[in-house]
Amino acid sequence: MWPWGGFGANPLPTRFQRIWDGMRGAVAGGFPYSEGIFEDLNTCLWAGFYLRGDADIGEALDEYCRHEFGCADPAAFTVAVPRLERAHAPCWRPEKSGDDFIPAHALDVDVVETHRMFQSLAQGLPPWGR
Repeated sequence: MWPWGGFGANPLPTRFQRIWDGMRGAVAGGFPYSEGIFEDLNTCLWAGFYLRGDADIGEALDEYCRHEFGCADPAAFTVAVPRLERAHAPCWRPEKSGDDFIPAHALDVDVVETHRMFQSLAQGLPPWGR
């Protein structure tokens, strides 16, 4: 899983919110670059930052889930995606400053429960969004 780029589908909303909060007053617009659909959510999060400037990551996750999956109530999605980020090893610790990584087994994230959250969410989606 290392170096960066070897993660596969790796939404990192909390990390990106922290980076954006530190730079949003110093930039005007931007160009989110992506090398694949596997990181579509990350690209959309950055596009949202550039578009709205003061966007909240929860709102961006909500909007993405509604648009991409046709979800009427994306509350579970906005909870489950950050759980993926916290359970990812080597894991980014957004509550710390700098690049502080810890192994996933040291985290208090139940990946089985997170998987169930996504399964439950998928059951409520229209067929085209599933």
